[in-house]
Amino acid sequence: MKESSLFFLAIGLTCLIFESCSNELNLAPKIEQTSLNPRQKAPLANSISVSSSNMQTIKGWGVKVDMLSNSTARQAQLVDLGITISRIYMDHSQCNANGTVAASAMDGICSQISTVNSYGLPYILCSWSPNYAMKDNNAPSGAGMLRTDKEGVFTDYWKNVCSYIQSKGLPLPLAISIQNEPTLGASTYDGMGFLGQNNWDYSQYYRVIKSVRSKLDAAGYSGVKLIGPEEGSYCSGNNWGNALAYLGGQGFLAFNDVTLRNAIWGCSAHSYYWGGGTSGIASWRDACETWGKDKWMTEFSDVETSNPNAPTYTFAIESTRRFCSDMAFVRNNYWLWWSASQGPYTEVLMDGTYFTKLPIYYILQKIWKNVPVGSVARRVTSTNSGFVLSDAINMDGVAFVTPENKTVVVIVNFTNSVITQSIDGLSGNKADIYQSTSTQNMVLSGSPTISGGVISMVSFPAKSVSVIVTSTTVGVNILNNSGFETGSPSQTISNWDTWAGTNGTDADADYTEAGGHSGSYNLVHWKANAYEVSTSQTLTGVINGTYKLTAWIQGGGIQSLQMAAEMIGGSNATLTIPVSGTWTQYTIDNINITSGQCKIDFWDKASANGWVHIDDVVLQKK
Repeated sequence: MKESSLFFLAIGLTCLIFESCSNELNLAPKIEQTSLNPRQKAPLANSISVSSSNMQTIKGWGVKVDMLSNSTARQAQLVDLGITISRIYMDHSQCNANGTVAASAMDGICSQISTVNSYGLPYILCSWSPNYAMKDNNAPSGAGMLRTDKEGVFTDYWKNVCSYIQSKGLPLPLAISIQNEPTLGASTYDGMGFLGQNNWDYSQYYRVIKSVRSKLDAAGYSGVKLIGPEEGSYCSGNNWGNALAYLGGQGFLAFNDVTLRNAIWGCSAHSYYWGGGTSGIASWRDACETWGKDKWMTEFSDVETSNPNAPTYTFAIESTRRFCSDMAFVRNNYWLWWSASQGPYTEVLMDGTYFTKLPIYYILQKIWKNVPVGSVARRVTSTNSGFVLSDAINMDGVAFVTPENKTVVVIVNFTNSVITQSIDGLSGNKADIYQSTSTQNMVLSGSPTISGGVISMVSFPAKSVSVIVTSTTVGVNILNNSGFETGSPSQTISNWDTWAGTNGTDADADYTEAGGHSGSYNLVHWKANAYEVSTSQTLTGVINGTYKLTAWIQGGGIQSLQMAAEMIGGSNATLTIPVSGTWTQYTIDNINITSGQCKIDFWDKASANGWVHIDDVVLQKK
């Protein structure tokens, strides 16, 4: 269409500019949308691909806190690391033989509670052992089991613990684990087991945890949850650490007891592995999900390492592989490291003298600081067989999508060679790539542009951990072909879709032609007959936030024209355009994108020869 043939036609225009971008318009019927239906893209060759399917929701990152009287330790654990929950260790010293609280020792626990509370952190209590008199061997170790005649005072003890904490004006725990690692702790350290467990009989544990739940409820502590059985692994052999067996085996048959099922709020286990394959681990995971229980991984460190005298970076990369498996394969909701600073280097995040941060600290910090509670986990795949990304005890990748719709990808290159691959399935328009090797800790190695959800050819050094964090640069246009400059004048508009109107007959009413506000081409709506058409672009992988949409528009004829930002899970932002024969910039400000996707749409219903030119469309984050 030649612009001169329709010079300044504006007869009968009766359009209004809406001050509120979310007002509904009744100028013409619109298609009811339940999904923006983004085009699905096939994985690229030589690429790491982030799945579009969400798995579990992340509900907490944590560590067993220690040395909190030291200001450096406090800052490193409670602020810098990015934890959202703390694990507080209890042992026999807080418990009297009659089930009352040993005040002086319990005051030390209360001091820790007070400290973590001052930093706004919830906490869980985990018991290694009650008073020795409650165990059948009356000793710190050596196959000590809970005496049957002491079950009453043992269950009273947990009610008394809550009462004592409350008497100090402190918040109660989010959850309690009444016994840490019952099968291992019964014999090798200051712990305890439950009678019958060595013969696959867990009836005492069921009886005791139901009683604790009942006594807490009766005392007004129903808000304090119980997690268990907190075994040493999900399913790792017959001798110890079998959280699957503790709840009745495959399918958690013990949960057919409604009282027991209601007593155990979350299923907890540690991620240590001593053999047995992956099938039992998958059964533990599946049973948790079948019964609707959150999965708590409450303790891991690299105690399984084949060389406890290896460099600290070795422990870090091995531990990151287990973290990836726990997120991608086991699908844990909560994940807690064993000890902040007390123990050998295989077990801690910092040394216990100078609180120097070890390599694993920096890796977990980078992940936890960028993956807040409420994020969801996603699987990653790769065309490179060097990455272990199928279900395994140790894996090399996992991704997260945050509530803001940022993508965070964790990739371990455990091989001895550099691997170079693209990454697709990303949100945003920029990726910051942080990498750890044996000589550096989470150093920013680059910030490539994301185009179409892809960053090209990322180099993963041998024996490295990479954390990729996406974002959207403020003030940068995130639309594709926003000036309609791609290709030559055409009926098919690159990156934009055409809706042919209610009657489906007006697909020929939008196209590009020479001219425009700037550049060589612009978008045109025109037809010799009356028409209805819309031209739209659907964006996915958008970082949530507040955006501004602008476009330069001119036109004439009798018509109704809308510019809109349409969303799923939020309010549409719509503006009616009073077109004129001169180029004018129109703006919809403060568009709130909350679902990671948005459809920019120009809808036009016009009489014969009504025309619109559109150019230089910009959608940018504020």
